[in-house]
Amino acid sequence: MSLRSQFGTNTAKETEGVVIQFGENDDKTIPGFHISRMSRANVRYTKAMEVATRPYKRQIELGTLPNDTSERIFLDVFVRTVLRGWENVLLSDVTGNVKDTGFATFSEDNARKLFSNLPELFEDLQQQAKSASLFKEEEMEADSKN
Repeated sequence: MSLRSQFGTNTAKETEGVVIQFGENDDKTIPGFHISRMSRANVRYTKAMEVATRPYKRQIELGTLPNDTSERIFLDVFVRTVLRGWENVLLSDVTGNVKDTGFATFSEDNARKLFSNLPELFEDLQQQAKSASLFKEEEMEADSKN
């Protein structure tokens, strides 16, 4: 087995994204999140991170950047460059109000609200966006099933 077959990824998938689905909503719809990869292969992500962290470069080097500032920067870059869309996300999950019905439209503002209400969801999506296995070449995936 070559190193390419073990570590190679589909660069188009890394930038265009894949869909991550979670368990059913009460109405049997399945929430899905379209994410691209958090890596150097995603130029949009790396450039946005560079621009967003530039004003804090010295604090980052010294390890004095406050956690809340770091989290805010990272969330903003994630929402703008990694999260590419969603479907079947309940409005109540975004607003935090169980009386709200229907589905939330995808927007950066709604994504920030959702991740503020459900930080574990944000953590999960970050981990998956870092995972090379989601962005493997399809031929490699097919070979591994045989």
